[in-house]
Amino acid sequence: MVTDSNGTPISDAEVILSIYPSRYFKGTPSLDTSSKVTIDAIGCDNEDINRNGLLDIGEDRNGNNQLDPGNVITVDNLTIKTGTNGYADFNVVYAIQYAWWVEAEIMARVSVGGSESSDTLFFTTTCLASDMPDNCPLSSPFGALKICDVTI
Repeated sequence: MVTDSNGTPISDAEVILSIYPSRYFKGTPSLDTSSKVTIDAIGCDNEDINRNGLLDIGEDRNGNNQLDPGNVITVDNLTIKTGTNGYADFNVVYAIQYAWWVEAEIMARVSVGGSESSDTLFFTTTCLASDMPDNCPLSSPFGALKICDVTI
């Protein structure tokens, strides 16, 4: 939602989105008889500390020779325009194997009346109820061992 300084909705505002998988989770889920999922996991920070998409020295904290979680989440449109009510919709897109296992930082930036503004929210991936229980992952793609860093 985009508004001016008086709280009036701004139509046709161009909003620039970015998304970054800020954390990933390692552990195990359990599924009760009502298909409610409980996760026993540890959250690990994205290993790509400088956010350049390259495995640099000192970034592979878990010792698997790759950046975790990697580029596993996106939005369907990086630029959106608001409607007459000041709102614009977008979708967060990720493979189902990452449901429950990734937290992403979504940032929206906009310029209205010469002022730039941004807002960030954190989103944790989920699995749709319609996919329960057969299509949702019952193990983390990042492993069950609840350790983020390799002990040297």
